[in-house]
Amino acid sequence: HILIQGKPTVEMDYSTIHPRILYWMEKKECPTDAYKIPNWANTDWYRNEGGREVIKKAFNQLLNSKPKMKSQKQWRLFSPDITPDPIPAGWDKLGKHKKAQLRRTAFRDITGKEYEELIRDIQDYHKRIKKYFFTNAWTWLQKMDSDIAECVMVDLFDEGIVALPIHDSFIVRKGFQGHLSGAMYRAFTKVVGTTPKIDKKE
Repeated sequence: HILIQGKPTVEMDYSTIHPRILYWMEKKECPTDAYKIPNWANTDWYRNEGGREVIKKAFNQLLNSKPKMKSQKQWRLFSPDITPDPIPAGWDKLGKHKKAQLRRTAFRDITGKEYEELIRDIQDYHKRIKKYFFTNAWTWLQKMDSDIAECVMVDLFDEGIVALPIHDSFIVRKGFQGHLSGAMYRAFTKVVGTTPKIDKKE
């Protein structure tokens, strides 16, 4: 529903940006979809109920966590990005740990598995970049994100093209997607040193 200068728009984003950066740093090939975890991707939950987004959030939890969270005893503090349905009475007033318990229960009810199993399976699937989990890697990955976005925005500005940044995606007027994809390609290559995977949304 977003218009720019009264015209329809198109959105393009970097697909699996952080996994792609980390695999490149290890000189390994990144999976086509880094969040398509075996034993999970073949379920109805993954295909029809937003499972991929939950897995993406879990992957980022591992990247953003402190070293002390590496101990499996600490994994009970992790919780999935799921809101129980129905939402419990007084949900907004519940503390962080109580909400985490309810989210984990909802995850088990939906998937039939414990959240720790997903955490373990993500690490097993991404063993080639496992060393970056539990290292607060987001601190420098977010800096790379911002450097890439700045390059894209400046590049398009120099061409007189208005672009709206949304995390790792950008919105421009339809007809300028070629300019946008070119700017995104150049920015990623400049900052990271390898080529990106770019998806288009309309």
